[in-house]
Amino acid sequence: MTALNDRSAMISLIDEATVAGARFCRACQIAGIDRRTYRRWLDTKTGEVTADKRPDAARPIPTNALKPAERQAILDCCQQPQNHGTDRFQGIRITGQTDFNIN
Repeated sequence: MTALNDRSAMISLIDEATVAGARFCRACQIAGIDRRTYRRWLDTKTGEVTADKRPDAARPIPTNALKPAERQAILDCCQQPQNHGTDRFQGIRITGQTDFNIN
């Protein structure tokens, strides 16, 4: 992810280079970004540099994600006294809707 101030600086440098006569694609290449990235970062309607939208993107919970009870069962098993200090478990099997095997 590129910070907003870094994006703004890169856009300014590319714009400065093109005004001075450099080719747009070459200026982007030297800056280390693709021309499509430049166009994605720059809002054509307002002329402003846009912030990265990935941190705010909606991310649905995967269908194969552990349920809270399953996660807690694994944590409880791992935190049992006989398992303290071991690097590897011989196996954990939690039955229910899904079987877990950790070897």
